[in-house]
Amino acid sequence: MTSFLRTVVAAAAFCLAASGAAGQTPPGFSNYLVGFLSRGTAEPGANAQELQRAHLANLTKMWEEGLLLASGPIGDSGDLRGLVIFRGDARAAIDARLAEDPLIKSGRLKVELKPWMGPAGIGDDYRAWAAANPGAPDKMRTYQLVLLKAGTNGAMTADEQRAHLANMDAMAKSGALISAGPILASGELAGLFFFAVSADEADRLAASDPGVKSGKLLVERHPWMVAERVMPAAFKVPMP
Repeated sequence: MTSFLRTVVAAAAFCLAASGAAGQTPPGFSNYLVGFLSRGTAEPGANAQELQRAHLANLTKMWEEGLLLASGPIGDSGDLRGLVIFRGDARAAIDARLAEDPLIKSGRLKVELKPWMGPAGIGDDYRAWAAANPGAPDKMRTYQLVLLKAGTNGAMTADEQRAHLANMDAMAKSGALISAGPILASGELAGLFFFAVSADEADRLAASDPGVKSGKLLVERHPWMVAERVMPAAFKVPMP
């Protein structure tokens, strides 16, 4: 098995179980690009507020162009400062826009794009609401973002994959897990969980994952703030 497939299997057995083969997208899911905005090496200067306004204007332009689907800051004090979700089929246009982003150009932010498979429809309800309510202020909501990272104990066994899938299904049916999916690239980061629960409950639920229990997956949680209606209220884990 290649390192790419090993990462996908470890992160999201549900995608492979539902599709039967790597590279296929299960019903109800779409391919996205997720951007991880992290702290850069440049120090904030006198023009920090001006650059921040220009950065937000750039994100707004990308949303107006239909490239950006979700965007929000990370609410803790680590190096990860924001998470953005883009369409998965417009990499060249997204790269061009990000290359001109004032905070990225200045070195105050860094961005890393990763292909991600997640529930279809991210951003759709918010876009419809915004069109029907022009000028209305956003109401922000905090979700618990859990990064699933490859552990040191190898790939999950078939039994662990089935248990991983069943556990995700139970969390989704309870309404706690509102989005999840694999990172479709090799590397340390294997997948994402989005929880609509408290930080303590998200920690408990993430720790209950069979892959985490076995040490095949490691977790890193961050509070992520985004406008209401951006993320789906619920999603269905595709079962084999």
